[in-house]
Amino acid sequence: MIIWTGWGILTPLIVACTMIFTQLSVEAIWGEGAYQAMAWAQPTGAIAGGVLAFFIGSWLNRKTHLVLNERTGDGFTVEGSHTIFWIKMEYWALLWIGLMILLEVS
Repeated sequence: MIIWTGWGILTPLIVACTMIFTQLSVEAIWGEGAYQAMAWAQPTGAIAGGVLAFFIGSWLNRKTHLVLNERTGDGFTVEGSHTIFWIKMEYWALLWIGLMILLEVS
């Protein structure tokens, strides 16, 4: 079961779509099987997906909304909450980038 709020579900979708786009691009340029043969291709696609998810998550979570009580006139602001498993999108992106770098180095 996946638990998310707002557009947090986009985090794994952004990374997956970026990796698929990278695979299609690499194989279109260098030919069939190049994505698996080149050691840099898979981590590059994953890191690019993490970077994209970071910027999208930062943009989505920067928005605040003013909520007013019509009867009393009191108001308060609510920050954007776009999370997956209670972790904001941009932090998932940083975790993903760190994991890919760690796996590539080891």
